[in-house]
Amino acid sequence: MPVALDASTGRARWMRASAWAPPVAGLVTGLWGITGPSTWTDEIVTMDVARRSWPQLVEMLGHVDAVHGLHYVLMYLVGQVAGVSEFTMRLPSALAMAVAAAGLSWLGRQLGGPRLGLYAGLILAVMPTASRYAQEARSFAFVMAVAVLATGTLVKALSGSRRWATGYAVLIALLGWFNVIGLLLVAAHLVTVALRRPGRRVVIRLLLAQTAGIAAVVPLLVIGFAQRSAVGEIQPITGSTPYNFLSWLLSPGQGILPDIVQYLLPPTALIAVVAGRGA
Repeated sequence: MPVALDASTGRARWMRASAWAPPVAGLVTGLWGITGPSTWTDEIVTMDVARRSWPQLVEMLGHVDAVHGLHYVLMYLVGQVAGVSEFTMRLPSALAMAVAAAGLSWLGRQLGGPRLGLYAGLILAVMPTASRYAQEARSFAFVMAVAVLATGTLVKALSGSRRWATGYAVLIALLGWFNVIGLLLVAAHLVTVALRRPGRRVVIRLLLAQTAGIAAVVPLLVIGFAQRSAVGEIQPITGSTPYNFLSWLLSPGQGILPDIVQYLLPPTALIAVVAGRGA
């Protein structure tokens, strides 16, 4: 009996730690020196948009950058309440990254228990790429937070709950409105559903949820397509693109580490994951 009690107490401690430590770590790393980096081009655009009047904002989105409209509206509201400065414009991203760390911890608890949740949330919180986007007045941190929450909700919905399926649809729509490219996550979710084989009824429910979420983004897709001339040249996708992106994601900065180190980062990370699963 005492052994069982100790195990229960230990699990409860891990649960509490996994609930508060990742978002706190994410917020601290996001706020640390948040006004230090100089604003770059896209952040200056965000600040300019936040200073505009509502009619001016609506008029602008009718001609350009509609795909960033939701983020611009949020920044406009923040500017109205707290004023426009480097701190006020970057603070929402720091908060969003804290939500992303909390969401990943929640996802980890569902998949492997409180320890996995704690480790996953903390790793995200201290990743250089994550802390970078936590200090940018752009939508990247919001996209990450919604993507993580949508994935956690998908896991819940796989159990057959209609409530979670409805929430999943809402989050997919929100993800698309923050960044239409974020809808590519749906493809990964489809693979997950196919591998889990939750049953015909659950599959149909999730497919309907995904369809509803994507349908809610169709107006933005139409407007964004009409404004495609505003997009500059994009580098073509090649066979090495996924590997290069992963090495960049794991690197503490851009162009800081030697190439050989960046090339070794992805396989090292994958080996660590495999070793952790076998432990």
